[in-house]
Amino acid sequence: MSRCVPQPQVHWVADSELVVLPTPTPTEARVRLTTFPVTRRVAHAYVRALHRHLRPPVGDYTSFAVEDEQGTVHGVAIIGRPSARLLDAGRSSFGKVAEITRVATDGQPNACSALYGACCRWARGRGFDTVLTYTLADEPGHSLRGAGFEDDGVRPGGTWTDRTPFSPFMDMDPPKPEPSAEVMGPKRRWLKRLKAGQ
Repeated sequence: MSRCVPQPQVHWVADSELVVLPTPTPTEARVRLTTFPVTRRVAHAYVRALHRHLRPPVGDYTSFAVEDEQGTVHGVAIIGRPSARLLDAGRSSFGKVAEITRVATDGQPNACSALYGACCRWARGRGFDTVLTYTLADEPGHSLRGAGFEDDGVRPGGTWTDRTPFSPFMDMDPPKPEPSAEVMGPKRRWLKRLKAGQ
């Protein structure tokens, strides 16, 4: 689930240390942004600090951060396995699918689009056919359109945590807190096909 929310800045101090700074005042100056890979631990810490309604995901492939010329980190993105089981199994017309499971930023203009672009370049280089992500149904998706994603319509909500008799570890799973109605509700799916002719 993707989310770009105005929040306090988080400054990159060391490999795994994040320091919250005061929220900047808006400026008209164009900021040069750069993306780079970060560890799972750092990306999850940023999501826990700034994402309004979701915890860090499971099933990560890799993560990216985006920073300005002063080294201030303005957001992170996590790309991983698809949340829809059939897509994860490869039984769809989308081919091999990766999903951008989290995007969290401090509201810096173009930070979300830069992160989406980094995730798509990573996925293309590793042979994926399609990159998907989800937003809340009422979010406009301007950053996704800017990064070349198409609106694939609204999908019903749900989670991977529904217990079924197919899981051999069903009784070993620790209890999980009930997700909010916002998290469980309908989502808008966005997709970007990475190969010509799809």
